[in-house]
Amino acid sequence: MKKLYFTLVVLLFLSSCSGIHYQMGQTAESFLRANHNRSFDLVRSSNQLTVYKWVNNWSYTDPPYFFYFRDGFLYQVDRGERAPDIIIQNR
Repeated sequence: MKKLYFTLVVLLFLSSCSGIHYQMGQTAESFLRANHNRSFDLVRSSNQLTVYKWVNNWSYTDPPYFFYFRDGFLYQVDRGERAPDIIIQNR
């Protein structure tokens, strides 16, 4: 019975861990408010562009996420790597 109880507690703990909440077009203030329990590093800030970085502390091997806000609205989320525009497949 103790093993079952322990397993249920562990599953409850793991299922309660949530990801980052974001939506394209969301304002920077509402993004930071919705994710108040996360720590974001301000990478760049100007009049038109603001970039925040979030590193997953649970897995140090994963690259960080970057959140780009233009004129105060979220327009891009990526891992800091540029994707190619065209992929040519040789068959």
